Amino acid sequence: MKIFPSLISANLLQLGAVVQTIDDHVDGYHLDIMDDHFVPNLTWGPAFIAALRRITKKPFQIHLMVDNPAAWISRLAFNSGDSFIFHVEAVADSGIHTVLRDARSAGWRVGLALNPGTQVERVGQHLASMDEVLLMSVNPGFSGQSFIDTSAKATQLTALSGKLNVKMPVMCMDGGINESNIGSIANAGVELVGAASAVFGGNNEVENIKKLRIAATR
Repeated sequence: MKIFPSLISANLLQLGAVVQTIDDHVDGYHLDIMDDHFVPNLTWGPAFIAALRRITKKPFQIHLMVDNPAAWISRLAFNSGDSFIFHVEAVADSGIHTVLRDARSAGWRVGLALNPGTQVERVGQHLASMDEVLLMSVNPGFSGQSFIDTSAKATQLTALSGKLNVKMPVMCMDGGINESNIGSIANAGVELVGAASAVFGGNNEVENIKKLRIAATR
């Protein structure tokens, strides 16, 4: 199980120090970009992402909760291996392929996010074009929400990829993940999680990450 701390829950006034503290213990970072339109919250812009990119070489999973994800493809600083993930609900079905194609052409890994209430069939025709699929286990917009068990979608997506005879993208999950549920999430086939409060709650992020890794193997 790969753990990508979700920096929205970190101490933002000490973020450089936080990243230095945990960088050797994580697989990457989950970065939520919200535009106050697709979701009623506002987070970071390109300058902030560029600043983060200068202090770590770990991969970024950029999670775009925005109305117009295509506009962000060329605006964000990234390294090879960084992921550009946008919500299937944010783009008309006829336009999803174009955004995936253009982001991949720019050099990104690409993927789609699914809200808890969205059926997996919405991404079926795009499975072959994705590197990752992000299953939301909260409704997008705010950190600290309670976990909604959407792990059944992992099984559904695996079955769908087999039916379509396409390679399954890396299965990811984001929202409300902690020691009590990460084991069952891993058993469902999820390979990467964005973890927010479970990492940044309390005073010892490194120990929290270690506890999550142990719990994921149960």
